[in-house]
Amino acid sequence: MVKMVICYGGFDEKRYAEFYRRLALKCGALTAETMLVKRRDIKENEEVVKKKLIDFTKSN
Repeated sequence: MVKMVICYGGFDEKRYAEFYRRLALKCGALTAETMLVKRRDIKENEEVVKKKLIDFTKSN
Protein backbone atom coordinates (compact mmCIF):
# COMPACT_ATOMS: atom_id res chain seq x y z
CA MET A 1 0.00 0.00 0.00
CA VAL A 2 1.30 3.42 -0.96
CA LYS A 3 -0.18 6.67 0.33
CA MET A 4 1.07 9.93 -1.13
CA VAL A 5 0.44 13.43 0.11
CA ILE A 6 0.95 16.05 -2.56
CA CYS A 7 1.13 19.75 -1.78
CA TYR A 8 0.21 22.02 -4.63
CA GLY A 9 -0.24 25.65 -5.48
CA GLY A 10 -3.17 25.21 -7.82
CA PHE A 11 -2.10 24.03 -11.27
CA ASP A 12 -3.07 20.67 -12.81
CA GLU A 13 -2.79 18.86 -9.50
CA LYS A 14 -5.29 16.08 -10.25
CA ARG A 15 -3.48 14.88 -13.36
CA TYR A 16 -0.15 15.08 -11.50
CA ALA A 17 -1.51 13.00 -8.60
CA GLU A 18 -3.02 10.42 -10.95
CA PHE A 19 0.31 10.06 -12.76
CA TYR A 20 2.10 9.17 -9.50
CA ARG A 21 -0.72 6.88 -8.34
CA ARG A 22 -0.47 4.90 -11.59
CA LEU A 23 3.33 4.87 -11.39
CA ALA A 24 3.19 3.34 -7.91
CA LEU A 25 0.82 0.65 -9.16
CA LYS A 26 3.02 -0.01 -12.19
CA CYS A 27 6.05 -0.42 -9.90
CA GLY A 28 4.29 -3.10 -7.88
CA ALA A 29 2.19 -1.42 -5.21
CA LEU A 30 -1.01 -3.33 -4.51
CA THR A 31 -2.89 -0.12 -3.80
CA ALA A 32 -2.02 3.54 -4.14
CA GLU A 33 -3.88 6.55 -2.79
CA THR A 34 -3.21 10.25 -3.02
CA MET A 35 -4.26 13.19 -0.90
CA LEU A 36 -4.02 16.66 -2.35
CA VAL A 37 -3.27 19.53 0.02
CA LYS A 38 -3.27 23.13 -1.12
CA ARG A 39 -0.36 25.12 0.32
CA ARG A 40 -2.65 27.99 1.23
CA ASP A 41 -4.78 25.61 3.33
CA ILE A 42 -1.68 24.58 5.27
CA LYS A 43 -0.94 28.23 6.07
CA GLU A 44 -4.51 29.21 6.89
CA ASN A 45 -5.91 26.02 8.49
CA GLU A 46 -2.95 24.07 9.82
CA GLU A 47 -4.90 22.15 12.47
CA VAL A 48 -7.64 21.11 10.03
CA VAL A 49 -5.07 19.91 7.50
CA LYS A 50 -3.19 18.05 10.23
CA LYS A 51 -6.37 16.19 11.26
CA LYS A 52 -7.11 15.29 7.63
CA LEU A 53 -3.56 13.98 7.20
CA ILE A 54 -3.85 11.81 10.29
CA ASP A 55 -7.22 10.45 9.11
CA PHE A 56 -5.76 9.74 5.66
CA THR A 57 -2.80 7.83 7.03
CA LYS A 58 -4.98 5.75 9.34
CA SER A 59 -7.59 4.80 6.72
CA ASN A 60 -7.28 1.49 4.87
